[in-house]
Amino acid sequence: MSLILRYFITLSLFLVSLQNEADTLLPSKEAFQFNSQVKEGNRLLLSWDIANGYYLYLKKFKFSSLTPGIMVSNSLFPPSEIKKSHVGSVEEIYRNHVDIEIQLQKQSTNIDNINLEVIYQGCADKGVCYMPDRKALLLDLAHHSFNDGRLAYYAVNLPKFK
Repeated sequence: MSLILRYFITLSLFLVSLQNEADTLLPSKEAFQFNSQVKEGNRLLLSWDIANGYYLYLKKFKFSSLTPGIMVSNSLFPPSEIKKSHVGSVEEIYRNHVDIEIQLQKQSTNIDNINLEVIYQGCADKGVCYMPDRKALLLDLAHHSFNDGRLAYYAVNLPKFK
């Protein structure tokens, strides 16, 4: 068998294995299932159920108010887990589940809704990382959802980063 033919066979097998690997990855919305609750008029609870074999980066979370008169004043994160990459870098990550409390500062008590932009990024243990996810939430701050499990938001998938 010629060297060129062996090269193309090896390359073809490699490409097929990459395609099979990609076929087994969950879509981002299944790997990182998102939920939110309005705890009080100035506190939100954002939650992610993270599929087995996947994780979210601590430093990739970003929360921004798109509503004039409301700003994100604080984000309270739980303890994270340390992950070492194959190149030796150290990252803080979350597996299984993470709850993040967002504290809001309102300039007026008359503001009952917030447009909140949520950005996060995760990876699969297989070595594949997803593009950052962006969600725009419209949250009704006047209606709290402590125990009933109802969501008080509308999620809109924004275009991916370029």
